[in-house]
Amino acid sequence: MTTATAEKFLTTDEAAALLNLRPGLLREWHYLDKQDGGSRGPKPRKFGRLVRYPVSAIDAWLAAQDH
Repeated sequence: MTTATAEKFLTTDEAAALLNLRPGLLREWHYLDKQDGGSRGPKPRKFGRLVRYPVSAIDAWLAAQDH
């Protein structure tokens, strides 16, 4: 039996607003990270054609910026 998690996913616009960034910048980072395997921003997940940002990925990315 599998257990569903209560993970919250944000749209690109919601994630950008939370991070106080332009949505276009998150889209650019996502595109560039796919090209070169970088880690410019939080890692989104894809659900079909939809791109969503897990809140846990945003939290982890923010924590990594504090070093």
